[in-house]
Amino acid sequence: MKRIACAFLFGVSVFLMLIGCVSAKEEMPAEKPGLAVVASPQRYTLYPLVPRFGDVVGLTNATGYTLTSFDLFNATMLEAQPDTENLLTSELEDGQSVLIALSGHPTLKQQLLQESAEVFVYNAYDWEGDLYWGSFDPEKDAWNIVLTLDQLDQEASLEDIPSFGPTIVVANHTDAVLQSLYIGHVPPQQMDGSQTNLLGTQSLDANKEARIAVADLPELAEDLVFDAYATLYVTAFDREGNRYMKLWHPTTDRWAVALDYEALSYPGEGQYPLTIANETGRTLWYLYALSEAAYQAGSYAGDLLGLDLLGEGEETTVDLANLEDLAQALRGDADETVHIVGLDSDGATYHRLYRPREGTTYLVLGSEDLVGVPQEGGPTLLVRNETGEDLWFLYVSSVELTEPEQGGKDMLGDAIWENGTLFSFSLPPIESETVMYLYAYDLYDTVYHKTWKLSDGWDVTFREEDVSF
Repeated sequence: MKRIACAFLFGVSVFLMLIGCVSAKEEMPAEKPGLAVVASPQRYTLYPLVPRFGDVVGLTNATGYTLTSFDLFNATMLEAQPDTENLLTSELEDGQSVLIALSGHPTLKQQLLQESAEVFVYNAYDWEGDLYWGSFDPEKDAWNIVLTLDQLDQEASLEDIPSFGPTIVVANHTDAVLQSLYIGHVPPQQMDGSQTNLLGTQSLDANKEARIAVADLPELAEDLVFDAYATLYVTAFDREGNRYMKLWHPTTDRWAVALDYEALSYPGEGQYPLTIANETGRTLWYLYALSEAAYQAGSYAGDLLGLDLLGEGEETTVDLANLEDLAQALRGDADETVHIVGLDSDGATYHRLYRPREGTTYLVLGSEDLVGVPQEGGPTLLVRNETGEDLWFLYVSSVELTEPEQGGKDMLGDAIWENGTLFSFSLPPIESETVMYLYAYDLYDTVYHKTWKLSDGWDVTFREEDVSF
């Protein structure tokens, strides 16, 4: 009886424990659904996929530069219309893509969608005016054209305009709109409003060309023939008043002039900036810009450096318009000159001529410009070559000679005295009224003859009319 009672009690205890476990399981909270979504990687395309023979053509810019125009054409379209058509409605920055709706370009759409479509060519220009081009086969190539730097044509130029032909072309290779355009002898600093704006009421947009008939420029007729020394200014102004200028030499330069950002200059109205670089090998303590009269009189005033020094390899920019003495030279004719003079701590003088009409804004004073170091014996004479030719020999004598080369040493030595440059040499001691005879020869044995004495000053200029017959 006792064992039966014990077994019964043990069974009841196990039953109660099982019930407790079931009750505990029923009280546990339910699991929440997962927040992550498990999926395969998404499909990837480097560039947009555009269906062939659809209503759009895609363009992706991977050049690294902003594109301002894009054109797509085949041989049939080229024959009918040689001028480019810009398919972009706005600039396309690097890394961007655009879909070009063919509905706005019916001729292109017709040529693209016809059976056995021809191979097409695309032209694109960036904001610097550089040309990218390549070919596109509608039946084989993707209809999203990817433009890369590899398509840049480093040798590309403007259309082949013949030199000395009937037309001059000026291209706008900036992203600005040009409002006025001039070709002539006058640099932009001297324009007085009487010059003819070749654009008239038109504007020259980015990557557009202005084509000017030579027949419409009678005032330049003598320059637009074979003239080795002809130099013209091509000047334009944009809507903001910024100036673009290039020197054009019709004899040697292409008859297609590209105005780009290298031609951009910022000087405001009434300014005349000139950058002077010191390559003399010495530190300059004084720097002057003198008119012809002031230089001849030895009137050195208005040191451009002030309290500063101009070390070797350094440069300084000055505004010549601030110098009252130069007013005539800055607005004068082609013969006007400005004398740039530098002095070092020992009083050595460096001298170079600057001609405002040439339109340059950069000048170098070098060791070859040294003219003012006293020499043993007599005075140092400064001579200028304005003959229009390079001179190969220079002889000096105290008596007039029939054969100048027999007069002694050639003062030039192995050097060639280039047209428009200066040369200096030391004379032997002479009396104040002694007349010296100078003979210069060019490559063709043409002789130029000058006389000089101390009372004439220290400058002698050889000109074309000094030819000795």
